[in-house]
Amino acid sequence: MIEKKADVVIVGGGIIGCSTAYGLAKMGIKVIVIERDYVASQGSGRNAGGVRVQGRLPAELPIAMEAVEIWKTLDKELGINSEYRQTGNVFLASSEKEKELHEKMAKRLQKQGLKDVRVLSEQEVRKVIPALKQGMCKGGSYCTIDGMANPLNTTFGYANAAAALGVEIIEHTKVDSIDLANTRVDGVTAGDLKVKCDTLMVAIGSWSNDLMEPLGIKIPITPCRNQIFVTEVLPPIVEPFLLTPIVYCNQTYNGNMFVGNVDPDDYCLGNSANPNETKRTARDIIRYIPALADASIIRAWGGPLDLSADDMPILGDVPGTEGLVVACGFSGHGFASAPYIGKLLSEHIGLGKSSYSLDAFRYKRFQETNAKVDENVYAYGQAIGKNR
Repeated sequence: MIEKKADVVIVGGGIIGCSTAYGLAKMGIKVIVIERDYVASQGSGRNAGGVRVQGRLPAELPIAMEAVEIWKTLDKELGINSEYRQTGNVFLASSEKEKELHEKMAKRLQKQGLKDVRVLSEQEVRKVIPALKQGMCKGGSYCTIDGMANPLNTTFGYANAAAALGVEIIEHTKVDSIDLANTRVDGVTAGDLKVKCDTLMVAIGSWSNDLMEPLGIKIPITPCRNQIFVTEVLPPIVEPFLLTPIVYCNQTYNGNMFVGNVDPDDYCLGNSANPNETKRTARDIIRYIPALADASIIRAWGGPLDLSADDMPILGDVPGTEGLVVACGFSGHGFASAPYIGKLLSEHIGLGKSSYSLDAFRYKRFQETNAKVDENVYAYGQAIGKNR
């Protein structure tokens, strides 16, 4: 048995785990990150890289806005090229009723301090996206400070920066169990490796329950698959990140087009693409952007999402198990907000208090209020897949 010791062990080498490790290392805290596969092998490396503020739920909006401020200087801080750009984000309304919901949402966001979002008419949308087929929307909401970045570059950037500060990242190692001393975290066991620690953070998305259920802890998350394909390099076609109720697309820094969808009824956590879903997604995007009809698809993949019961992440301590912290249930929102969430979690663990309260995201909210999606607060998450 190989034995190690750290102040904090983080299970999961995605962007949440790596950004938290980086924040803790800056405080001089000894951290070990343990990843079943390799850094960015799951959701953090298999998303389209959207950095979106609009369409967030009220408690999430301040986090998303603070994250954008960090994104602006992240390349310099980490010494990377994240390919971050503020291209804007257009969220289409497919009916007059939806447009009314967008207007209600925009007013809520503006009232909370997001002044960069507004609702456009169809003509105004088509000025922002000339390639959009006429008649495919009744308008849409547009946020100019939204944008996109490269998920792999960013996650590897956090991992490398954390390692440079002394974080040990152990890849291709599956954590088998959480070790307790009475009701307190004592460490983890991963094959022939045993790591002692004072604090353990579980940041493995849809696999969180596999590790915590033996302790009697059940996190209310549902897995589903985010599926994306990428085209050959194309001339500029769509500048902003384009969201519709059935498909999304964004043109990358290099000119490739990412096209994807989320199927809430697909519970498969494999990373391969479903060929039938790829065909359906291709047909859907051509309805909106006919110029993509002749584009060649060069590869496709699937990626895991962990949907929480109320479309908000689950962050912070797990009552009854001292030293256990959870970070999951991001519902597809994790990448965009990760720079600030990693900061908040590192403050929570290292300082005992974060600069923005995590109370709205506490694990116990599900036992206290039977938390579920608030139908009175329209946000993009509630539109996913509804017209499939």
